[in-house]
Amino acid sequence: MKKIILFQNSAAIGGATISLIDNALHLKNRGYKVKIIYYQDGPVILKSIAKGIDSELLSINSVFVYGTHVPFSFIMLIKFLFYFPLDFIKIKNLIKKENPDLLLFNTSIHITAAMASYGMGIPTIWYIRECLGKNKIIRYIHQKMIYKFSSNVVLVSDYLRKYFKENKKIVTIYNGIDLEKFKNNNREINSHYRSRFGFNKDDFIICKIGGIQNVKGDMLLVEVAKEIFKSKNRVKFLIIGGHSDYKFSKNTISKIKYIIKIFFNLPLNNYDKMQRQIKKYNLEDKFVFTKPDYKINEILPCVDLLSFLSLEPEGFGRPLIEAMASNIPILSFDIGPTREIVGAKSCFLIEKSDPKDIACKVLSIYKDILCNVDRKWFNDHRLKNNFNKNLNYKKLEKLISNTISNYMVDV
Repeated sequence: MKKIILFQNSAAIGGATISLIDNALHLKNRGYKVKIIYYQDGPVILKSIAKGIDSELLSINSVFVYGTHVPFSFIMLIKFLFYFPLDFIKIKNLIKKENPDLLLFNTSIHITAAMASYGMGIPTIWYIRECLGKNKIIRYIHQKMIYKFSSNVVLVSDYLRKYFKENKKIVTIYNGIDLEKFKNNNREINSHYRSRFGFNKDDFIICKIGGIQNVKGDMLLVEVAKEIFKSKNRVKFLIIGGHSDYKFSKNTISKIKYIIKIFFNLPLNNYDKMQRQIKKYNLEDKFVFTKPDYKINEILPCVDLLSFLSLEPEGFGRPLIEAMASNIPILSFDIGPTREIVGAKSCFLIEKSDPKDIACKVLSIYKDILCNVDRKWFNDHRLKNNFNKNLNYKKLEKLISNTISNYMVDV
């Protein structure tokens, strides 16, 4: 039985962790011995254990989180270098103890793990799920490290190839979902969610999926909402997974930050910041937030439009294919791989503009959707051929098998 160790930084619920657990569970069911190493504590660890996946928390702080959504800072670099020696040893000892046949790094941040494993006789697959940073020098070094310390590199969209030169190591494997779960849901069966969240039957619900981040366009969405409600309409906003309690850490620095924020009445986190902005515009009755433990395939059929207004390109965008599978129209900026994923004619793609212009477009889309209630927004063949998780599992499994076999031949 071949053993695979998967490395994951965050244990918060999100697209990267969901895809990781899906992949791990499939490999386990296919006879691989699978273990996930999480660098941070969080709810996903218990979820993966509940699914029967061997999971372990290994505190690693030397992660290079720089990317399009996370700007470079010298504090980030100093932290990486400070923790690197101890974390390097931790990971090396873990690999020696576990003696795996393959390592899989989930996202581009795993430089320490990749360097620690180098020269230990173990092949590696490096998943790139996000856009690399804008600084050309840092990005070049980052690229070189990914090439050097990986046997193969998996990109979750062809858009990400812009960051890499053509290389036999590179392969694109889209994220996938269980299409049947989404197919079996419809608006009538799931209409009870409207009443659960306090929506009326005639409300036009705009949905956004995921935690609150400025770069994801969440603060912009509030500004757009302010403009939308200057006219009378039935628009409401549902932020799935947006509700987030403040996570109080026991370390000294976090305690000091917390005291400073309380003293100066500063937002405790992005959720608190967005709530304050909503209150400022008296929009409290227009927004509903849920925690991230809802089943997306059950909620989406009760909404009317998915908002995907990331200000910077995403590596993929899992909510896009979830909306497609639920036949929910999408509003998105025409950046990154969005057009590649949804198709040019199956999405309301707009250019970046000010909140007033976006609000006008939203109200226009509102009327368009109401006039086309039964419209089929997305091509089923596109979904089945590209985002069917069973097909994508086979691609990953074949890549893993070839990576292990080729490495053994080379050795």
